[in-house]
Amino acid sequence: MKGTELKILREKHNLTQKELAEKIGTKYPRISDWETGKRKISPAYQKVINSFFEIK
Repeated sequence: MKGTELKILREKHNLTQKELAEKIGTKYPRISDWETGKRKISPAYQKVINSFFEIK
């Protein structure tokens, strides 16, 4: 998943970066870094994100 896709999912579910970070167990600056492409989403967090948004 790319950061832009994460942003679309997050906004579709009416979540702020801070709310999403709290729900998946990270800090919100990391969400921002993922969405802007400053950092790649690790495979471990990709699994957490997929589970949270029920993506198979």
